[in-house]
Amino acid sequence: MHIKTIQRERETCYTPQIWLPGLRQTVPVACTWPDYDQTFSTQQNMERHIRAVHEGVKDVACTWTECKQTFSTKHIMQQHVRAVHEGVKDVACTWPDCDCMFTSKGNMQQHVTAVHEGVKDVACTWTDCAQMFTTIGNMHRHVRAVHEGVKDVACTWPDCDCMFATKGSMQQHVRAVHEGVKDVACTWPDCDCMFATKGSMQQHVRAVQDGVKDVACTWTDCAQMFTTIGNMHRHVRAVHEGVKDDVACTWPDCDCMFATKGSMQQHVRAVHEGVKDVACTWPDCDCMFTSKGNMQQHVRAVHEGVKDVACTWTDCAQMFKSNGEMQ
Repeated sequence: MHIKTIQRERETCYTPQIWLPGLRQTVPVACTWPDYDQTFSTQQNMERHIRAVHEGVKDVACTWTECKQTFSTKHIMQQHVRAVHEGVKDVACTWPDCDCMFTSKGNMQQHVTAVHEGVKDVACTWTDCAQMFTTIGNMHRHVRAVHEGVKDVACTWPDCDCMFATKGSMQQHVRAVHEGVKDVACTWPDCDCMFATKGSMQQHVRAVQDGVKDVACTWTDCAQMFTTIGNMHRHVRAVHEGVKDDVACTWPDCDCMFATKGSMQQHVRAVHEGVKDVACTWPDCDCMFTSKGNMQQHVRAVHEGVKDVACTWTDCAQMFKSNGEMQ
């Protein structure tokens, strides 16, 4: 059989491509990025992959009016237009009894891998972060939002100044905070809690039902653990850095400032409305509290006698029940 081999060389790399009569066969091209073993059908596809995934180049602008997003390839931009602006999702999930629809076969396969098969094999590149992700794109978004603190997507709700790392996060915020939509039910038996997203529900299950707190405070000599990195960061700002200038009290003529909206709402219920509807879980104790957290602090300090908060003043060895008491 006659075989014609054409070799193409670009810079220092070349890929032999072999054509047989009536059949085209291409030798796989390996990604040249260190420690990455994906292969491609052509040198051009591999180079596009490096620019888009590893180098993060996005120089193709969306053609939709007033959309400022950019993409790594024309194909991805066109998928974005169909999915986001035109709302087209015509690829069905192949997993039994799953009704999810997607804009492309690739997105559907990522969904199957991540949601149904539970595969997370992309490690965070940030030092000392052990989180795993389903795709490199998700990992990069995590690095920007969590580790680098980049939040450049503004909320579209009138008079809301909140900023977010991704458009998806902003849209979740609008549904949950401004529109009040909570349509995801807790999967734990006999729990009636509702949530805005599946992620929020899963965090609730891990924190409240399973009691998992595996994120350590990054502040020196603070041993507190949290359910999420976001909660830990809020704790550092509010407790250790003393920042309470983000959220103003909504009660008329009250000038109090708080680190989080949740703290402000607890303040309104406790101080202004006088609501205390959380009962102490200690036997024969009739104390009532404004929040579960306050009740648990009461149990540790009063009933269990725990004093594990050290004074931050030099050469003072006194211990306290809480950060508030110590301060």
